[in-house]
Amino acid sequence: MKIKLLIFNILFVILEIVLYSKGLVNLLATPVLAVIVGAVSIGAFIGVNYCLLNDNSSSKALRMERLKTLPDYQQALDNWSGRANPFHKEIREAQHQLELFQRKETALKALLGDEAQDGNPFIEVSRDVSDCLLGNMKKIITRMSISDFSDSSQNPANTRFLKQVIEQNHQILTQYDNLIIEVSQIGTHATPENLENITDALRQLRDSNANVNLSDF
Repeated sequence: MKIKLLIFNILFVILEIVLYSKGLVNLLATPVLAVIVGAVSIGAFIGVNYCLLNDNSSSKALRMERLKTLPDYQQALDNWSGRANPFHKEIREAQHQLELFQRKETALKALLGDEAQDGNPFIEVSRDVSDCLLGNMKKIITRMSISDFSDSSQNPANTRFLKQVIEQNHQILTQYDNLIIEVSQIGTHATPENLENITDALRQLRDSNANVNLSDF
């Protein structure tokens, strides 16, 4: 969106310079035409800028049914980060958490090597982590979509909700760290007891996440 906005404004300025510098629009010779062209130019400038700033980002941010993959959630968070709202700090933290997960997932697969395939217990747990995180990101995006940012009385409740979801993400990523440490210490063969402890912890986090509803705040 920002690139489109920049390109439009540059082209608009160039067109205006050409029109007036080449004498295609002459205020003294054809004042009526010059006024009409000026009015049309101002209207087009305001209208296009308004559409690019508002229409594009909001439509993408509200299409919840299109949130399927991790890049989809990253794009949705990017859209909200670029819009006027009082929760930029929380949105940036959520973006950072998705980036952290990607780096950790890459590290885990590198440790597993050829065994990073479907059916590997560590890969299955990694998928659970991804599902938990994306489920929480959907809650964040949903809360942003339904919030009235002009009503400041809603902000404290929204802030508490976003902070709780982000804290749960932090706990999930901490458990994911434990999983990666386990792999780095024992190799690619899972220790049943330790793996069970990690999966139980993740399961408890997932269950607690499921109990956090939008109506709780």
